[in-house]
Amino acid sequence: MTIDEQSDSEILKIASPIWDEITEGCRSKDWRSYSQFFTDDDRENHDHKKDVLSQWENNPVLISLTKEKQLLDILRRENEVVIVWKLGSTEVSGEFMGTLHLTTIDSEVKAIGVGLN
Repeated sequence: MTIDEQSDSEILKIASPIWDEITEGCRSKDWRSYSQFFTDDDRENHDHKKDVLSQWENNPVLISLTKEKQLLDILRRENEVVIVWKLGSTEVSGEFMGTLHLTTIDSEVKAIGVGLN
């Protein structure tokens, strides 16, 4: 069964711990923790890593995301879902939108995109 065929509750059981690890990786500036659910190509892409490391240095929201998140929606596409959360920061006032893009590759769920607005 692909990720888009699962119920919202099943998707959240998968996505929530992935998001928690990714945001913990951001807070601690730990590439291994941040990228552990990415595809091998994304995890080993030096340009991608360099870009993320630069964002950690230049975007205080990324390294100060709160652990609390509020689900806004789950969008479905063929073999892909986008989970949208409302987030906060311990350092920057306001509300932020986080997105996690997941897909199924060889029966394994992988993160193929992370966004923050």
